[in-house]
Amino acid sequence: MKINRAYGLAPLVRVMSAGLALSVVHIAFAAGPGWVSSFEQALEMARQQKKPIFVDFSTSWCGVCKQMDRSTLADPTIIQRLDNFVKVKVDGDARQDLCSAYGVAAYPTFIHLDPNGRMLDKREGYMRVQELASTLDRTYQSVAVNTSAIAQAPRNGQQPAAGG
Repeated sequence: MKINRAYGLAPLVRVMSAGLALSVVHIAFAAGPGWVSSFEQALEMARQQKKPIFVDFSTSWCGVCKQMDRSTLADPTIIQRLDNFVKVKVDGDARQDLCSAYGVAAYPTFIHLDPNGRMLDKREGYMRVQELASTLDRTYQSVAVNTSAIAQAPRNGQQPAAGG
C-alpha cells in the first residue's frame, strides 16, 4: 500500500481511531444499563462509591461469553446483586494490558476487585446463577466489612467519641 505523502498517515489514523471508538462503544452498549464503559472509569467510581468492582473479561468471538450474557448475567437474582458493584465489561482483545495485569488466560473471566483495584476473586468459564450469586455475596460482604472497619477506625491517634 502506497501512502500519499501529501496526506500522510492522518486519515488512516482517524479511521482506525473511529473504529476503536466504535468497538469500545459496542462493548459498553452490549453490557446493558448500569455498566460503565471503561475500566479506568469503573476504578474511579468504585473509589468514590466505596463499592467493589465486577469485571467481565470477554471477547466478541467468545460463545460462552454470549451465553453468560443471555443467561446468568440476565437473571434477576444476579442483576440485583450486581447493583452493589460497579460493573464493567472489558474486551480482552482490546485490553491485553489488563489481561496481563490480572492473569486472564481464558474467556469469560470474572474478576472481583475491591474499591482500590485489588483482586478479591477470579473465576473462569461459564458460571451458573447460584455459583455466581454466592461469589458476589462473599465479595460484597468482604468489602462492606472492610469499608465499615476503616470508617470506624480512629484517625490521627484520636479515640472515638464516648457514648457512640
